[in-house]
Amino acid sequence: MAAAEPDLRLARYPRARSAPSSWPLPAHRPVEGIPIVSSELLPAVRRGDVVAKPAIGQLSGSSVHFMDGSEERIDRIVYATGYRISFPYLSSLMASADGRDLPLYRRMVRPGLPGLYFAGFVDAPGGLLPVVETQGQWIAAAITGQLRLPPPERMWQAIEQAEPRTRERFPDETPRSVRCDPHAYRRLLHADLRRARRTTLMRNGRVFRIANAVSLLKVHARARIADSA
Repeated sequence: MAAAEPDLRLARYPRARSAPSSWPLPAHRPVEGIPIVSSELLPAVRRGDVVAKPAIGQLSGSSVHFMDGSEERIDRIVYATGYRISFPYLSSLMASADGRDLPLYRRMVRPGLPGLYFAGFVDAPGGLLPVVETQGQWIAAAITGQLRLPPPERMWQAIEQAEPRTRERFPDETPRSVRCDPHAYRRLLHADLRRARRTTLMRNGRVFRIANAVSLLKVHARARIADSA
């Protein structure tokens, strides 16, 4: 029996199977964290133009001490801290964020404020447009009355219980964080929409049966009147 041939694709690109030695190993599985989307980063690291370093331990003048014990003289430090959620045009009683925490029911509705919806205030790795599209469907169902919102106390209970997959994927985030697993979040919204459609069908069925019953009563009433005449 002939020996299996080696995978020439892996043999030809052996370095593609492992990360550069300067990269710290992550404490999570692939795609569990927030990915860096760049086609230029890895080639730059291979060339040595970019050096990946661990977390900063302390700053001392122009020197930076890293957690692995190494030290570098650095000319400039860029703080890539992202964005700050702010609503300067709204009262803090209507909407307020604490860092990445923004307490909204289904990440869209402030309890006790029906009619006000926030779309797109999620940090969902993998792309925002599919999430916002599903949010739009959910908001439309709520505005038209097809989807009925729970009372404020139940909204707060739901806010404090993020999607299980989100809690598993981002254990360091609070339940009120805008960061979420997009697939788990969209599944939750679609489940709400399915329940709303079923409820609407049942409600319409009851209305149809009631209308038929009223029509029959009118027919019988007219028949009795005709008989008595």
